[in-house]
Amino acid sequence: MSEHSRITRNRREFLCDACCGFGSLAFGAMLQQEAARAASYNPLAPKPPHMKAKAKAVVFLFLAGGPSQVDTFDPKPLLNKLDGQKRPESFGEAKYQFVNADSRLLGTKRTFRRYGKNGVEVSDLFPHLAECIDDIAVIRSCWGDMVVHSAAQYQLFSGRIIPGFPSMGSWTLYGLGTESESLPGYVVMPDPLGALEAGAPMYSNGFLPSVYQPTMFRPGDKPVLNLEMPKGTTVEGRRKMLDSLRTLNELDMRPEDAELSARLTSYDLAFKMKM
Repeated sequence: MSEHSRITRNRREFLCDACCGFGSLAFGAMLQQEAARAASYNPLAPKPPHMKAKAKAVVFLFLAGGPSQVDTFDPKPLLNKLDGQKRPESFGEAKYQFVNADSRLLGTKRTFRRYGKNGVEVSDLFPHLAECIDDIAVIRSCWGDMVVHSAAQYQLFSGRIIPGFPSMGSWTLYGLGTESESLPGYVVMPDPLGALEAGAPMYSNGFLPSVYQPTMFRPGDKPVLNLEMPKGTTVEGRRKMLDSLRTLNELDMRPEDAELSARLTSYDLAFKMKM
């Protein structure tokens, strides 16, 4: 190849010639995806973040029924000093269930030590975790406005003590979208031993459109129900049926009909998951 041809060669020509033209195949697929997004708006399409992302993935574990913070990472010296005594009047009145005038304060039987370069206090309940505490962020500035379990769980997941508001998972999907076109963007894996006290509203999309609702993964051999292709049904036949269904629905679909749009999106997602 001459010096002149290397200088004047553009990227499109390079993609067509390099590796027997396989580069142009990938480039053509990318152009097709961009054209498809432009032709029909996809609310789940990935959106650019406000700042450059550092995290690759986030897994949020909510360990309901776990040990108290006063037994793990949040020492309460004053509470331990008042163990077994009535609540001082200076603490204010506490009108809570199972709390009366004869109720006593309860301290912890655990002992705390400082670990790591930052001197984070960890109880003797986690001796091995304490050895790597410098790699863990311990936040002690959060609190709840309710002691009722369900209300506290609503507040943790949605920021409100009452149900009906979007969960953090729905907000994340709403704000960032998802790069996956064949898997759900927001997945919830509930406790296999039973639902939490607050129930499904903890994870719901609230007042956001239904397209931002979670996909529940159940325990067992079938985490997602109805993924198998029915007997006697071909892939081509199912795809043709879904395309016909979408055409019929779009004939009289209003632009503001977010519910129907979400249903159509879920049909396509289910088909891609089957494949």
